[in-house]
Amino acid sequence: MASRSSMLNRPGPLEHIELGPGERKIVLDVDHRVNNCISMCINKEDHTLGGLMRNQLLRDPGVCFAGYRNPHPLEPRIEVRCQTNETAQGNDGPIIAVHNALITLREEASNVMDQVVAQEAKWAHQA
Repeated sequence: MASRSSMLNRPGPLEHIELGPGERKIVLDVDHRVNNCISMCINKEDHTLGGLMRNQLLRDPGVCFAGYRNPHPLEPRIEVRCQTNETAQGNDGPIIAVHNALITLREEASNVMDQVVAQEAKWAHQA
């Protein structure tokens, strides 16, 4: 049996999924030190979304930098940074690039889900 002290430090089963009271999912910060650059802190997410967002952002020809980091491995939070070229949609370029990347990721996830459902129906029909 685990000691009582280790039981007290264990996070709840939904602590890394559900937002707490007053906690926001995304906190957006415009970086004024660099032109056309934003930083986002996304709570309750990890390397899965970070890697997908980074790769999708880098597919956009208007994006000159995209990266993410997880500040601490025990905190379910990532920080995403996106910088666009001067010619990409003016000052709103990074926000538009992130928006387009998220729409594309949602469409890709929907397509994968449709394929899984179709294959599941096919296999169920064969059985």
